[in-house]
Amino acid sequence: MFFVVAVFTPMVVCGPIDGRTMMVRHQIKDLQVALQTFHTEYGRWPSCLEGLACEAPVKLPSSVVATLLAENGRFSCKDNPRALRFIDLPLARQGKGGVIETVDGVRALVDGWGSRYFVVVDVDDDGKLANPEAAAWLEKRGDKDAPAVLPVSIVVFSAGPDRDPETWTDNIASWRQ
Repeated sequence: MFFVVAVFTPMVVCGPIDGRTMMVRHQIKDLQVALQTFHTEYGRWPSCLEGLACEAPVKLPSSVVATLLAENGRFSCKDNPRALRFIDLPLARQGKGGVIETVDGVRALVDGWGSRYFVVVDVDDDGKLANPEAAAWLEKRGDKDAPAVLPVSIVVFSAGPDRDPETWTDNIASWRQ
């Protein structure tokens, strides 16, 4: 005899939620977990992020995608010498919501609207990052009271349906519900 127990936890959601938005939120969470696991395993961030994504958000580099997927290629060997797979990602459908192959033959991860994700990592390991939303022009911010500093090691966000990372009202961010 089997029993199924379901536990539901309340979730506060601001604005409309559709399947694409939920998929993007799941991919953002998966990226955070994969990057944190990589950091735990190797004691560092992927090398291409250490120089780029420490001050301001950058588009998630294809080399990081290859490293997290443990693909044999020009990037992953150096950053992931044990060839550990840190994330499973779907292939994009019609260029949206998964891994695509770019014109130069490398793979990139795109959100549900076909834009690459943005990422910032805590390279000095102090457990906090500047909030990208707080630096946005006031009229473009989604949260007018956004804190200047976030108590996190990884920030990942999508530019949302308008595909503009500077208009925060529709961006989907790892630090917001």
